[in-house]
Amino acid sequence: MSDILQAAQTLILRLNAPPQYHSVWVRTEVDPDSGKSRNVLCVSIRPEQVNKIKVPDKHMGYDVIKEPWPEGV
Repeated sequence: MSDILQAAQTLILRLNAPPQYHSVWVRTEVDPDSGKSRNVLCVSIRPEQVNKIKVPDKHMGYDVIKEPWPEGV
């Protein structure tokens, strides 16, 4: 298993919340200046749970990006 996938799985455990309260995924971004790609962990938390779940800024050396929960879901 790749390091980023392991980081995503352990981040899910670290959130310590029921699965219907959050979504975690991996995104690959390209730095426009260097042209290098990097993996980041993305997390969305249901609006009614935002104040109950702490999302770290970094996890296992990867940046964690907080994304808004999709409207109407």
